[in-house]
Amino acid sequence: MKSGLTSPAILVRISLSFILAAVAIGMFIMTHKSSPPSPDQETEPVEDLGKIAAMAVDVDRQVDTVLSHLGIENGWIKKRQLALPNTTLQRTERRIAIPRDIVPVLVNQALNKMAKTFQGRAVASENTKENTVTIHIEIRGVIIQTIILKPEPGLEHSFRRIPPSRV
Repeated sequence: MKSGLTSPAILVRISLSFILAAVAIGMFIMTHKSSPPSPDQETEPVEDLGKIAAMAVDVDRQVDTVLSHLGIENGWIKKRQLALPNTTLQRTERRIAIPRDIVPVLVNQALNKMAKTFQGRAVASENTKENTVTIHIEIRGVIIQTIILKPEPGLEHSFRRIPPSRV
């Protein structure tokens, strides 16, 4: 009778484990092969900053459109401009009080779809302690918009809802 470590099934499992570990290490090395950027490479070229600044204006307009389509009213939005360090760019920050019927995940989805048209993305994070959802819109590695959603229990839409008719 063969011992437990020399049985063919155990040997196959051990050899497969080593092969899979080698493949995983190889993939890790291949994805992390490039060296970290030098301080000179971290700053965007001036032409790119100009393009990003022009895109930021368009993105700002599109964010207003998306928020309007989602039923977010202008009175709920507090908007301000913040200077980005070491650049001439500005980041727009919106603090938005939202009623309970607006779902932050859907807002993130709509903003991400819009950001993809500019080759960007919208990334959301939730702060459960403060009961907020923060969405950053990033274009070419630069965060140009920050949207902070905070549900307000007593907030209602200003348009009057028409009760369903009785037939």
